[in-house]
Amino acid sequence: MKVEDCVVNRFINSEEREDNDKHVAEFRTNFLSAREKGQVGLAKFLIETGSKYAVEPYTNFVQYSHNLAYFISKVENPEEQLECIQKIIELGEDKFEKTYYNTFLSVLNGIFNAIAVTSRNRLIILKKMIKICKDNGKEYLFAPYLLNIDDLLDISVYNLEEQLEIHEEFLDIIDNTIKKEDDFLLIMKYMELLNNATDELFNKKQDKLLKYIVKMVKDDKRLFDIESSLLQKCSQKVLENNKDLKNTFNTLISGNISDISDSYDKCKDLFKKHGKFFLKIFDFNNL
Repeated sequence: MKVEDCVVNRFINSEEREDNDKHVAEFRTNFLSAREKGQVGLAKFLIETGSKYAVEPYTNFVQYSHNLAYFISKVENPEEQLECIQKIIELGEDKFEKTYYNTFLSVLNGIFNAIAVTSRNRLIILKKMIKICKDNGKEYLFAPYLLNIDDLLDISVYNLEEQLEIHEEFLDIIDNTIKKEDDFLLIMKYMELLNNATDELFNKKQDKLLKYIVKMVKDDKRLFDIESSLLQKCSQKVLENNKDLKNTFNTLISGNISDISDSYDKCKDLFKKHGKFFLKIFDFNNL
């Protein structure tokens, strides 16, 4: 079957059209005309045409969106491809986002999977999907997939600051949902990236780094991993700027309980800044 026939069959329900043959012929003519404008012209034509059939309950449109995903993935120019993706996002925001967010996620997921892993545009789609889940209290849907970023994105196509921000967003979702203990691996990857940061970028990320160090320390299941995280270049750098905190962590690693009260007093304000869970570590009533 020719590709235009496949497209036609996806979004036309012949039982609902009295003059289907004429409509198919018109569509095929316009399809061939759009194809002469290249892949981006064809993709835009299909998005515009398909949007007219985006009506409740949207079952036909979801099927049709598989074709959109295919043709958008064939747009080689990143800026032109992004333009097509933005048109889909705008359509979804208008038609689906308020009451049919699952449909919106399904459409975006199809396009995400169709686009090359090396495409920076995958992150645009992923962030929109994450936002939809956040807005509807469904972040947990993403959490199991975020522990291994390489399964979702080719990190190498983003600059260092973008890579750090991706890790931060993923860690935030995990922390607020299923609280997987394996986020340790993601934190370690974050530290390895930050090891190569410029002083300017490192200074911007110091608070985040301290937060993740604290997260490691509070997890007693990771007792033997704490030292390896503290020996990271970026950890050593941030601790050099926080001598009392460094001594406190050394106290924890050494297991010298007799000195822990003094260590806590020196860093009390910093512990409070990074959350009540850190204070729990130094709950001396439980020692």
